[in-house]
Amino acid sequence: MLRWPLRAASALATLFRPLQDIDVYVEDVGAEAFYSELLNRLTDGKFRIYRVIPLGNRQAVEMASAKYLPGQRASIFICDGDLDWVRGDAVQSIPYLHRLGVYCIENFLICEKAAVEILVETDGALLRNVAAMQLGWQSWKQSMAKPLAEIFALFAAARKLAPACPSVSLGVGRLLAKAKRGQPQSFDSVLAAKFTAEYRSKIEGLTDAVMLAEEFTRVMDRISSLSDPLYAVSGKDFLLPLLRFHLLGMRKANFDDRSFKFRLARHCDLSPLQLLKRALHLAAQGKPCSD
Repeated sequence: MLRWPLRAASALATLFRPLQDIDVYVEDVGAEAFYSELLNRLTDGKFRIYRVIPLGNRQAVEMASAKYLPGQRASIFICDGDLDWVRGDAVQSIPYLHRLGVYCIENFLICEKAAVEILVETDGALLRNVAAMQLGWQSWKQSMAKPLAEIFALFAAARKLAPACPSVSLGVGRLLAKAKRGQPQSFDSVLAAKFTAEYRSKIEGLTDAVMLAEEFTRVMDRISSLSDPLYAVSGKDFLLPLLRFHLLGMRKANFDDRSFKFRLARHCDLSPLQLLKRALHLAAQGKPCSD
């Protein structure tokens, strides 16, 4: 992933400083628009965020946050949970760093309310209650929850036992059924089961099968304890494409990836983001945001 030189990020922060009351540093380059929209909804109008500042990856965000000194310009550093969070690994607490309690920020965009609003915007004659019924949110999520949770539990176990083995970077494409004429691709539970078996076999060949089974069970227990098991699945690389395909299949409208994220950020339910909101408000007051 592209990593911005720290001096370039500092210059960017200085450029936009007159327009905002707090500097917000994040990981991904290209996520500025939807991230800024989402965070501005969390400010309650009490302070301004004009543009987030991407540093390129989690390590860069963590390093920058560790160098931040109290009394400097109000700042917050936000990083994704990633597979380390899925595994429940202990992490060092850094006062002005907020680690998201989901795989990545995009997980918060996977929201029934936002999906319904996009459907209504796409078809101005569609009533919200009709859109919600057609969306079939719960059945759509339930069809994927267990297979995807198992895949990411394996990914998380592999991160510990066979760290050189690719995982999330393999992408969602292997789990998609071949598109029918005039329809987008869709999640295929049979392909997901096939991929899970093949990936498990590959990891067993690189480590001890008993150790893998124990680690997989431990991670699955943790995922099962989450308020939403799909929080452990990459929102950016897996869930967003699947949601986009689901909506495309319903309305056959073309959703550009970036505008899709922005529209979701504009409409998504904010109640799951209360920890981020609290951290943001504390940092805007110059207070540590990490417990």
